[in-house]
Amino acid sequence: MDQEQTFVNPAEEGKIAENSYGKFSGPEELLKAYNALESEFTRRSQRLREYEKTYGETGRSIEEQKKELTRKFNIAPELLEEAARRAETETGNRIELSLIGVLNEKMLTPEQMAENSEVVDRVLSDGKNREAVINGYIEKIKKVEVPVVFPAGGESPAMPPYKPSTVAEAGEIAKAIIEKLK
Repeated sequence: MDQEQTFVNPAEEGKIAENSYGKFSGPEELLKAYNALESEFTRRSQRLREYEKTYGETGRSIEEQKKELTRKFNIAPELLEEAARRAETETGNRIELSLIGVLNEKMLTPEQMAENSEVVDRVLSDGKNREAVINGYIEKIKKVEVPVVFPAGGESPAMPPYKPSTVAEAGEIAKAIIEKLK
C-alpha cells in the first residue's frame, strides 16, 4: 500500500503529473465515495443523537438517576428502590427504564382496585367521596317506584271507596263533600 499520491496543481499547466487515487480510479470516484461516507456519517450521528435523547446518559450513577427522578416525579420511595435494584441487574443501570417495568407490574385496573378493601376504605375515608357515594345511592332510591299502600294523607280507609253508578248519586256525594268543607 505504499502508493504515492501526487495531485495536479491547476497553476502548473502543461506539466503532466501521474496521479494515484488508491483504490479509486479517478477523482470523480473518490469524490463520490467521500460524499457517500459523509452522508452515512451524518445518518449515524443523527441516530446516535436520537438514541441519547430517548435513553439518556447511561454513564450516570444509580444514585444520581434516583435524585433526578425524585426531583422530576412524585414517586413512592419503595418503587424507586425496587427500580434501582432492577437497573443494576436488568437494564444496564438505566433506572428510568426499570421504573417503567416496576410501575407496569404494580398498576391495577379499576376493577381490581374496587375489589381491594384497603383501596375502598381509603376512598371512602375522604368526605367528598363518601358524600358522592351517599348522594348517588339516594338518587337511585328516589327512582324506585314504591307501591301505594295508603291513599293520600296516610289514612287507612275503613271501607272500600264508593263509586256512584248514576249522575244523581254523584251529585249527592258532591253535596256531602261541600257541606263538610263549609
